[in-house]
Amino acid sequence: MYYIGVDAGGTKTLFSLFNHEGNVLYKVVLGTCHFMQVGYEGLYSVIKEGINNILENSPVEIEKEDLIVSFGLAGYGKNPEIRANIESSVEKACNGIKYLLHNDVEIAMKGALGGKDGIVVIAGTGSIAFSINKGKTKRSGGWGFSIGDEGSAYWIGNKTLNAFSKEVDGRLPKGELYNIVMKECGFGDPYELISYVNEKLKFKREEIAKFSLTCSKAAEQNDEVAISIFNDAGKEIAELINLLLIDFKEDNVPVSYIGGVFKSEELIKTPIMKYMNKKGRLKTPLYTPEYGAYLYGIEEK
Repeated sequence: MYYIGVDAGGTKTLFSLFNHEGNVLYKVVLGTCHFMQVGYEGLYSVIKEGINNILENSPVEIEKEDLIVSFGLAGYGKNPEIRANIESSVEKACNGIKYLLHNDVEIAMKGALGGKDGIVVIAGTGSIAFSINKGKTKRSGGWGFSIGDEGSAYWIGNKTLNAFSKEVDGRLPKGELYNIVMKECGFGDPYELISYVNEKLKFKREEIAKFSLTCSKAAEQNDEVAISIFNDAGKEIAELINLLLIDFKEDNVPVSYIGGVFKSEELIKTPIMKYMNKKGRLKTPLYTPEYGAYLYGIEEK
């Protein structure tokens, strides 16, 4: 048997082909297939393209009956109408190939914790935390960027733009954050930000999220406003974790993490550990989310 592990987040969709032993044979990276960004037809198209790419370019010949596609899809939550629409799009894209459907957090948890009890927090374009404890799962956050997604790259990016506007007004002192935004966006006048965000970026979630990198660069240069934004992001993420820690009676509960925000390393990890309940223990992920999808696949065989 062969397995395609699919990690589909708010920025990209990663398809990894595994053999039964868990070795990666081939990878494909495409744009996001999140239905809120590309619609259900876009979801179908990205999935179909990824599967077809693997079947056409795989270093080994694969028959459809010898393949399981294991998905971790952002947005595949509890809403019955959304679930039904996603399931319909995926079934059509797989075209007779056996498949498994989970959300992106579930495969991240499977990979990060290696199937053991604990908590996984995802802080990428969006944010959500999940726990598994004695067979029971629970979630915290994951309400989407228009309502929540606190501590996510979008949240940090939006706070960065807000801070920039305050620095332009004089409500906050200008610092490296101001200088970096001006330089990277190529502004001659800071008020160009309004048309830049609304007309050029069209306020797309993934584009706003990129400003989290700007904030990270400023924080690394000791910009106090940028450091404060990361401190607040860490506090928000810790709140997601702390809610889930209540259900654990033991100490040293493993808390693993996934997502682009954690590329900022100590800028985000330090405030998380500061505000997180001491019974939690921040832990590097054991495996990748797509490997977690593969683990679900071999359990199904």
